[in-house]
Amino acid sequence: MKSKILITMLISCLLIAPLVAGGNPIWAENRHDSQRTGTVEGIGNMKDGNIIQKWSLGPVSGTYRSFVADVNGDGKNDVVLSGGRGIEVIDGSTGNVTWTFTDDSKPYLTGLVNLGDRYGILAGGYSVPYMMVEYGKEYPVWNRSLANGPYSENYGFQLAGISYSSGNPYGIVVRPGAYYGYPNYPPVSGSVGNSSMAIFDLTDGNLLWSMDLPLFTLHAVTGDIDGDGSDDIVTIGIGTGGDYGVLAAYSRDGTEKWNRTGHFNGERLFIGDITGNGNPEIILANYTGYTCFDNRGDLLWNTNLQWSPETKDYRQNTDTTTIYPGKGILVMDGTSYLYFIDGSGSILWKKQMGEGAYLYPIVADMDGDGNRDIMLEQYVVNSYVRFICLNSDATEKWNSTVSTGENVTPLYMLVADVDSDGKLEVLTTWSAHGGNIALTCFEENSAETERPTPSFTAHMLGVALLLTTSLVFIRKKRS
Repeated sequence: MKSKILITMLISCLLIAPLVAGGNPIWAENRHDSQRTGTVEGIGNMKDGNIIQKWSLGPVSGTYRSFVADVNGDGKNDVVLSGGRGIEVIDGSTGNVTWTFTDDSKPYLTGLVNLGDRYGILAGGYSVPYMMVEYGKEYPVWNRSLANGPYSENYGFQLAGISYSSGNPYGIVVRPGAYYGYPNYPPVSGSVGNSSMAIFDLTDGNLLWSMDLPLFTLHAVTGDIDGDGSDDIVTIGIGTGGDYGVLAAYSRDGTEKWNRTGHFNGERLFIGDITGNGNPEIILANYTGYTCFDNRGDLLWNTNLQWSPETKDYRQNTDTTTIYPGKGILVMDGTSYLYFIDGSGSILWKKQMGEGAYLYPIVADMDGDGNRDIMLEQYVVNSYVRFICLNSDATEKWNSTVSTGENVTPLYMLVADVDSDGKLEVLTTWSAHGGNIALTCFEENSAETERPTPSFTAHMLGVALLLTTSLVFIRKKRS
């Protein structure tokens, strides 16, 4: 009998535990390295699309680009963005601007850097000096200009990503050899590209090393492809005369791990486990479709999507690539078709989404059911925008049309725990007429959809069981 009582009490404690420990899990910070994978950790409570505006900022002149993290050290998430007034930090709960950084060079936000005990704000690019800004400081911690460097002709360096090795952050920048028109107009036979790559220590801005790469149209991405705990650098470029593609992997110190050549090319690189085997794959988006390699650089498959004639620029499609962890990739083409390509390269499904412009899909558990959903934003007409939430099999969960108050064009959508309440919100950027930009945060209308949560139900059941067990125990002891 005593053993039964102990078991019952243990079950009761386990049921109570989620409420005592905090039933809503803390939203895990994503890597803020400018890589747009579209995959978001965390849980939302948007169960039926009853979405309301939480706050809005703007419109102002300029271009907003934003990231979400706790940059002022108060334990709550902030929204960091670059816009017409400079780089701004916004309270994620209220939308109020808490700090603004301005500089004569007018740098734009390129990413957030995890410095261990705080986040640094990385800004700059192209002909603008790269600089590290910290919350509350009037001047950059460091800045470095490559405009007059030996590798600056044509383009100047562009940030490819932020690599972490033993907890230290490094900036990966590349300067693609100047070339336009590929593949319709390949380079002259025998001509050699003049790309280069450089690595910065992001704690002090010092240039650690740089190398020349005889390639055209160089692109790079960072990620731990071999599971050693340090991020690697994967590059893709076009070789001599445009006759072949070159895919290569480097360690953080510049040591080449492997190099593959073949009849492939592309403007986008993605790293993620799309097969579910525990190892990341390397996905190359190109003008015919997608090519996939394993983490050792061996070719796995090539899928030709035969983009519709209405799509004038295939980059409109590859821009919308999103990794669905363990299952495949999603892509929204320029003719409103959403594709799901599985880990073997097969088209799992193709869904016509209807007329209108769509932003790239985001993969996140939007309703808290334990399964990742597919979130889309659609520009409809006039002053309305529609959010659409799909299951992974393309069936629709819900859609919600919201008013923006004026004619707008959506620019991007971000899903994150913006206000640090343990649930995901939707952050959108819109371009209003006149070129002005507005940033708006949406959340579930909890006032109308509030219902007992599983954690609360478990709590009440646990309390009931605990009381019942106590009474049984007391009566047993008295008898």
